[in-house]
Amino acid sequence: MIEPTDEMVTAFSNADFSGCGNAVWEDEHIRIGLAAVLAIVERDYHLRTRAAAPRPRRISLVDHNADALRRARKRAGWKQFHLAKAVGISASLLCEAERGTRGLSYEVLGRIATVLGCPIVALERKP
Repeated sequence: MIEPTDEMVTAFSNADFSGCGNAVWEDEHIRIGLAAVLAIVERDYHLRTRAAAPRPRRISLVDHNADALRRARKRAGWKQFHLAKAVGISASLLCEAERGTRGLSYEVLGRIATVLGCPIVALERKP
């Protein structure tokens, strides 16, 4: 944590508040004062905003048939929780995939097909 210095307190107190109307005086006073303090903190502590970390590469998702996935699971006699555990995914991911609100990678869809004993093409959406 950065402790306020005398210079920061003075900068906040002496900030130029000309043009602030009475209705917004307090909010504008705080905003201008904080801007003055922030300039000192950036100068003295060499704080700079960091560039955002690169996003991880998204895995391409297969457009699967949610209804076919649900039917195949029920036909094979699996509960969502147990199938998800056998495949190595979360139960919520499987639930969302069966509702059609979440996509699956080709690898995961293949593991599901293997556990259910059906061909992967039976779970893919037909064009």
